[in-house]
Amino acid sequence: MDARDFLRRAVGTEGDYCLFVLKRDASGDVTKKIQRFFDNLEELQEQAERYDARGFDTYFGLATFKPGTTNRYANLALQMRALFLDLDCGEIKANPPDGGPPKGYIDQETALKALRGFCKGYGLPRPLVVNSGRGVHVYWTLDEPALAHEWEPVARALKAACESRGLLADPAVTADAARILRIPGTHNYKADPPEQVEVWGGADDAAPVSLADMAELLDAGPPKLRPSPGASSV
Repeated sequence: MDARDFLRRAVGTEGDYCLFVLKRDASGDVTKKIQRFFDNLEELQEQAERYDARGFDTYFGLATFKPGTTNRYANLALQMRALFLDLDCGEIKANPPDGGPPKGYIDQETALKALRGFCKGYGLPRPLVVNSGRGVHVYWTLDEPALAHEWEPVARALKAACESRGLLADPAVTADAARILRIPGTHNYKADPPEQVEVWGGADDAAPVSLADMAELLDAGPPKLRPSPGASSV
């Protein structure tokens, strides 16, 4: 699956799309950040490719945002089209220097094994899995876009399920409508040498799912399929 196909499956169809890029120096310190909004995914993808070629780490907003926005805030999120997890990997994540509990997995293979057990435990369908260059990003893409307020309780149930079953997903990511994650086809420049971000498997490996089905499996109750107070149509 190429980046364009992935983005069409993972992001909504209405609203503005967010691209976030940053540049690091040789020591790893961030020297430049740029955030831009586009009214179509094709332009976002073209710009992402250009920034990636210039050595920028490149991310997309999981939400679409209300047209004309200039800020990536959760209360401005319009549509969501995926439930997602971020599984960090590496020695420091698995064995924090301060001796605290692990915040990730020693390697991607161990993370994938834990993910398979988690999905089996809840009867969850197979997700799309992305090699983020160092960790693993996980997506259950939705068969149709959901309004952000419909998506949020199901995302919170997914977060609670991870905590209950001990899946070491980054807790700051799962229920954050304003979250950004890396774009497949670009590179993770934090790695040395840079690692390519790529979807593992093809489109047939993980069919889109309904938000209602995910809510039932996660015991979140039915999503509230109604306009949020003050919501504007697009």
